[in-house]
Amino acid sequence: MYEELRTSATDVLEELGGPAGVLDSAWDFWVGDLIGDVRDYFNRGESHASPIILDLDSNGISTLGLDAGVQFDHNGDGFAQATGWVGPEDALLAMDLTGNEEIETGSELFGDASEIEEGVTAMNGFEALAIHDTNGNGRIDPGDEAWDDLRLWQDANGNGEVDDGELLTLDEVGIGSIDLGYSDSTYVDEHGNQHRQIGRFEWADGREGEATDVWFIQDTAQTEARERLDVPEDIAVLPDLMGYGEVHDLHRARNRRAARPGSSESRRRRGPGGRPVEREHPHNMLVDQAA
Repeated sequence: MYEELRTSATDVLEELGGPAGVLDSAWDFWVGDLIGDVRDYFNRGESHASPIILDLDSNGISTLGLDAGVQFDHNGDGFAQATGWVGPEDALLAMDLTGNEEIETGSELFGDASEIEEGVTAMNGFEALAIHDTNGNGRIDPGDEAWDDLRLWQDANGNGEVDDGELLTLDEVGIGSIDLGYSDSTYVDEHGNQHRQIGRFEWADGREGEATDVWFIQDTAQTEARERLDVPEDIAVLPDLMGYGEVHDLHRARNRRAARPGSSESRRRRGPGGRPVEREHPHNMLVDQAA
């Protein structure tokens, strides 16, 4: 990311006719140190997000680390964060709240992003699951109203997106029930994922398996915007800066501003009398985005 920012800034200076070599040196000296200091101060942007995982292959819960490159929007802010993830042999417990056959945010998993009442999220995945125990027997089973709506997401290719055949009902997998009780744990696996609440489930044939609320390690500074926007040619030819955290990349941010009806950005692109403006000077573009 550091090199991409440096290259983008150099491109802007060259368009302005400035000495790019001078900027290279200044960038290394000032910005390089600043980025390192900021990331160290905020512990590299790391945090944790909690979903329940079921051990389907009966050899323990397997996970992936940040180096697997998975990104998922745990907190529903429109940005998919770099995150630890479930291994391909096990499955996330989920509920498709939007009915689109996708699991798009942490609110559709069972963890600390699950809403248990208006404006209140769960302390952990088992608390989130407990609100669906409508028959009050201390477990989730076919007697509960939500049983048929629950899904197991086995992300076989580890891409953080639901692909064909990855989202199955509990009956299809052969699950008989999921207990709501759990034991607290301090276990942290080799990938930095914390197995904080360890519970169990029963297969339909009576065997027991492990159901654990795993708190995935995240790097919330490394994100990807989930909003789909086509960048028009007049913006695409301008220098870009990579997005960071909850900030869009410069092309996308400029396009979002231009798309707002009546925005000053939209008026500038059309010009006086509605005449289209082919291109704006990069200096103006950067000043706009910084304002």
